[in-house]
Amino acid sequence: MGSRHLHDLPVPSSLDGTNGRDNILAEVAGIEAGYWYAWPSSHAGYELVAAGMLIMACGHDGKPLDYDELERWTRIGYERGMRSRKAER
Repeated sequence: MGSRHLHDLPVPSSLDGTNGRDNILAEVAGIEAGYWYAWPSSHAGYELVAAGMLIMACGHDGKPLDYDELERWTRIGYERGMRSRKAER
């Protein structure tokens, strides 16, 4: 039995409905990760696990995730998290 890579595993049916709309997965993953980075001391890190799973689910037809799009959404999530953090003080 050869080794399997994560990108070779089947995509869960709940994510399969995006029909190659990796921009949606990048948006959700970026916002979750960015929000966590804004205030890591108040979160256990489950957001990063979820973001990682979404990133691994991306890519289709041999095309990888658009990391520029992921970075943009991560910045947006970070900014939202910082605003939320300031509001709670």
